[in-house]
Amino acid sequence: MLRAFSRTAGAALLALCGACGTGMPKAQAPMDNTAQPTAQARLELAGARLVLDSYPYLNRMPTVVDASGQRRCENFIVTATLRSAGGAALPAGLALRKVVLGVGGRTAWAADLVAEQPQQPGSSELAAVARGCPNAQTRAGQEVRVNVEVQHAGRSHWIYHDTRIEQVF
Repeated sequence: MLRAFSRTAGAALLALCGACGTGMPKAQAPMDNTAQPTAQARLELAGARLVLDSYPYLNRMPTVVDASGQRRCENFIVTATLRSAGGAALPAGLALRKVVLGVGGRTAWAADLVAEQPQQPGSSELAAVARGCPNAQTRAGQEVRVNVEVQHAGRSHWIYHDTRIEQVF
């Protein structure tokens, strides 16, 4: 009985967020994960070795309602933190631009990243976050490859981190 209720509640939550979109631009069809063929688990830029840490999760807290009374579907959250291996300072001028979650070699969810704070000189990490609606492929427990676009010196580079989607209540 409880299991049936959980499935019904989960379906109702997805139905409520269905009007919000999938977190992917509507014009973009799911693509092969080879869209980031140069994505690496470690990235070297300006002599610094960089690694990515990410935490994708479903926020099961009550939905936020904006000033107009509309529900904002932002309960799927992905944090991305770029760190310098060994704690050395990050190269100046780094920016985290996009996050693309891959499931089974295909894009499951994509969004722009927003920096949590400007890059600090001498800092060994840079963090950003993306928020949006969950979809059928962004469920708790799902293993995902989190691909992040890093921009430096006018060029884009991709780095990834393999992890699992969590949930908080």
